[in-house]
Amino acid sequence: AMVSLAFQRAAGQPSSLSFHAANVVPEARVRFVHDGCACNEECATDEVTVLRVTAANNAMIIDIMPLHVGAYRACLSASGATDVQSYMSLGSLDVVHSSSCSFTDDA
Repeated sequence: AMVSLAFQRAAGQPSSLSFHAANVVPEARVRFVHDGCACNEECATDEVTVLRVTAANNAMIIDIMPLHVGAYRACLSASGATDVQSYMSLGSLDVVHSSSCSFTDDA
């Protein structure tokens, strides 16, 4: 069974997503599409910039820059192939306003 991951990050702030990922090659590719788009469809991918993908030792780290608030789908091409049919859904990314952080200086 495939586990769907869910992440929440603030818009305009560089961030990393990390998780266990077996059978992923170092050349693996990740892209983010709007939640209403399937990973294997041609969709805009410019709302969340992927800065770097690191896959090693059954772990994966995706460095990202979320540009706009919204709901996105994380798509993985485990083989590193670039055609959209090679991408499958990895999970969701909810990009929120940075002011909605649960840690504030209001104390």
